[in-house]
Amino acid sequence: MNEDSLKALKKYLKPNLYLGILMGLISVFAFFIALIGDSSDKGISDTFIFIGIVFLLFAVTFIVITVVKSKNTEKSIKDIEEKGGLQILINDFETGGRAFKDSLILGQTFMLGKKMGHIVDYREIRQVYQYIHKTNFVEDKRTLVVVCGEKSEVIDICRLPLFGKADDEVMQVIQYMISKNPNIKVGSK
Repeated sequence: MNEDSLKALKKYLKPNLYLGILMGLISVFAFFIALIGDSSDKGISDTFIFIGIVFLLFAVTFIVITVVKSKNTEKSIKDIEEKGGLQILINDFETGGRAFKDSLILGQTFMLGKKMGHIVDYREIRQVYQYIHKTNFVEDKRTLVVVCGEKSEVIDICRLPLFGKADDEVMQVIQYMISKNPNIKVGSK
C-alpha cells in the first residue's frame, strides 16, 4: 500500500481543520472585543457580556464540529481497514470518476465526499435524493443526500451547485449509483 496515496485520501476527505480553528479564534477575539467594547465608568454592560458569550459559544461550537468531523473520517478509514477494504478504497480514490468539480469521487465500490468526510459503500445505500434548502424563497444550499444502512442514516455526501446548474450531472451520478446497487430508491424521503 502506498502511504502517499493514503495521505492524499485523508487530505481529500478531512474538513479544513485549520479553517475551523481560525474561525473559532476569530470568534474568541470578537468575544474579547465585545467585553472591552463598553468603556464607560459603569464597567461592562450586560449587552456586551451577552454578545461576548454568543461569540464564545460560536467559537467553541465551530471548533468542536470541525474536530468531530475530522475524527469521524479517521474512524471510517480505520473501520474499512479492519474489514480489509483499505486497498479498494485507495484504488477507488485514485481511479474513480470525479463529479461536481471534484466534490465527489465515484469509485467501483465506494463513493467519497470531499471535505464532508463521508465514505459510502454503494451496497449500503437505500435511497438517494437531491436536497434543496431555501430561505425566503431563495435557494441557498443544495446537497446530494444518501440514506444508508439498517438505521437509515442520512448523509449529505456532497454539496451541489445552486439553482440546478448541475441537474444533468446529478442524474448521471444517480444512474451510476443505481448501476452499482439496483435496489436504491430515488426521490425524497
